[in-house]
Amino acid sequence: MNRSLSDPQTHDLTSRICVSPPYFALDGLHSPAPGTAVARFPVEMPTGRQAVPLGVAETGRHLAILGLCAAAGLVDGLGRRYYLAREAWATFAPPCEWPAKMREAEGEARAEFLTPRRAVADTHVVGTGRIDLATMRVRYDVLTERVFRRFFSPPGHRTPSPPHNPYRSPLPLRTVFCAPDSMTAELDVVPELCAGHFEGAPMLPVAFAAQALTALWDLLLDDLPETRERRWAPRSVSLSADDMARAGERATLTVSMDLDGEEVRCVGEIKVGEKVISRAAAEGVLV
Repeated sequence: MNRSLSDPQTHDLTSRICVSPPYFALDGLHSPAPGTAVARFPVEMPTGRQAVPLGVAETGRHLAILGLCAAAGLVDGLGRRYYLAREAWATFAPPCEWPAKMREAEGEARAEFLTPRRAVADTHVVGTGRIDLATMRVRYDVLTERVFRRFFSPPGHRTPSPPHNPYRSPLPLRTVFCAPDSMTAELDVVPELCAGHFEGAPMLPVAFAAQALTALWDLLLDDLPETRERRWAPRSVSLSADDMARAGERATLTVSMDLDGEEVRCVGEIKVGEKVISRAAAEGVLV
């Protein structure tokens, strides 16, 4: 069923959540039952050296949004909630089960509240024959709009609209240090990179931060003679976010990679100043 943002059920869900276009890109969003959500989404973020057409960062972006939409359907009463993704664990099917190319994908989510301020969602990307191409479990901290504004947003502040969709382009990283198995880069977080996340309090989306980490992992592959012509297929990814980089801050990203034959393990962290705000780890195989 084709549903637009003006559809009553879709509007009811989107009016309860904290993200908006262009970061929000779900199409046909609907809830077959309370605590569930189904939607299609475009494949638009660069995948780099990943050997699957839907990369780690974009999987995280859309499934995390779909999961919070499922959670929003369980909330009684009016008012917006802010769902801050704090942890995520994802698995990916091997490349042979993915189509060669994807212009869009379909996702499903089921959510529950553990406490009034904490929710989890189990989500997946559905392929041909109902095969799970990727699964992800997300844990959220849930804040009312009043509480969120108290901590994160000055009154009357608005986020400027970017001239283009930032989620279709690589992040403007500056490499500041490179070693054989590690790399450090910096990113100046500007409001345009945070479009749709969140209105009045622009913060770099966790999924966009994950894209930055995978981009650095790709650069490490480029620097190693034995992997320069190879790609990598993710099998599992974990990510934690104690905080998010706000517009006006400079984020420092550090990554490292271990190779064991065809097996690859990548880890990374993001700092603002001396504070580590996010960590990620991925395991995969070279192809």
